[in-house]
Amino acid sequence: MWAPSHLTRSSSKRSTTLPAQTRYAGPHTFYALPGRMLIGNLSNVADKGGVTGMAVYNNKGDFVAKYDMPTSAIRTSRAMATVTTLR
Repeated sequence: MWAPSHLTRSSSKRSTTLPAQTRYAGPHTFYALPGRMLIGNLSNVADKGGVTGMAVYNNKGDFVAKYDMPTSAIRTSRAMATVTTLR
């Protein structure tokens, strides 16, 4: 089971659904949100590497969305780029 056993039966789907729906593997951290469950993952199913993301399920255990983690630096402004280069 990918969900902790103390959750309701309806949100305890088998771990085979997460990789098939998200292409992520290794569910690691579970965040309870109002009406949702956010799941952080450790890798992906393609190459078992570190490129991963987070998956969102509703309280019934149905897949809602997935969010890929960025693989490159994120720069939001010129000032932020300057701070990054000074470190």
